[in-house]
Amino acid sequence: MRITILDDYQNCIPDLEVFKLLDGHEVTVVNAYQPDSQLHSMLMNDPEALILIRTRTSINDEILQYLPSLKVISQTGKNAGHINVDHCNNQGIQILEGKGNPI
Repeated sequence: MRITILDDYQNCIPDLEVFKLLDGHEVTVVNAYQPDSQLHSMLMNDPEALILIRTRTSINDEILQYLPSLKVISQTGKNAGHINVDHCNNQGIQILEGKGNPI
């Protein structure tokens, strides 16, 4: 599976023990924040899964047009309005939300 992890601004995701669960997958980790107008350039590998670390990245209709193979979006917290849920539902894209204590 092609997986893109966005907003790893601390450059720490590959060092996490849980990252080993992604062995065997094609994983791209994006460290630098990209404004919405430039985000599509970071998604040229046509990911099947997006993992969002922060809510500042908008997954809107404009971005979704560059993601024809996208099947799932996973995020560390709840949807704070940065994901177009209706469009994702219409396209069969599943949205997974994290839970637990954010502290």
